[in-house]
Amino acid sequence: MKIQIIILSMFCLVSCKSGNETRDASEPTDALTGLAHSSTETLEQMNKRLQNQLQEEEKLKADFSKNYQRYRCEENDVPLVEDSTGPGRSFRSMQFGDHLALKLDLGALIRVNGTESGPMRTKSRYRLLWDGTRVADAESLYSVSTATGDEGGSNRFTYNPSTQSLLVFEEFCWSTMRYIFFQRSNDSKWTAKYFWPPSRPIFGSPVNRHGKIRGIGNGKVYVEVDGQMYAFPVDDFLVKALEFTVG
Repeated sequence: MKIQIIILSMFCLVSCKSGNETRDASEPTDALTGLAHSSTETLEQMNKRLQNQLQEEEKLKADFSKNYQRYRCEENDVPLVEDSTGPGRSFRSMQFGDHLALKLDLGALIRVNGTESGPMRTKSRYRLLWDGTRVADAESLYSVSTATGDEGGSNRFTYNPSTQSLLVFEEFCWSTMRYIFFQRSNDSKWTAKYFWPPSRPIFGSPVNRHGKIRGIGNGKVYVEVDGQMYAFPVDDFLVKALEFTVG
């Protein structure tokens, strides 16, 4: 009887231990299965989100194309131009063709409402000269002040010698930009206009996509947006408020 009881006890002990080992071994498998299932759901959700973002982005492209359809043009409509770059705030002068020159006279920074965080203007001026005679002026974003962070900026120039027009683009602190369009009219008078071409919203971003300037001429700026060409008349997109902020 004692032997039977001992054997029975040993059998129960072995069975219980075996059962415990089986359950312990299965627990990691169950956890991995649950994790894999969770990861699969997350991946599916991510793919769906990316697909929705792509659809929204394509819609924004289509909306821009529709809204500015009347300004569309062909590649061969774009005038031939000469592009060059400058060192931003350090720019001083550049010659365009045989007669035209552009100079930058840096001036003071103006706090429009007297506060450090408010809008600004400058006393800096671009001077456009024809054979040494000043024919037009325009206000620059850059100034003698280094407090605005403009020392890291850049400017670009697009010149059309056949139509006697020049586009100046200024940028600093990545978010502060300005286009200045100089053009000579039929009566040989020069004008300076501040211009801003349409830019396309980007889904999920506070920053718009700016098109690539491809040419200028006949009072228009030719811009490539999403692979499509547009001829934007400067007079349709004039900028009159010259106050700016940084950042």
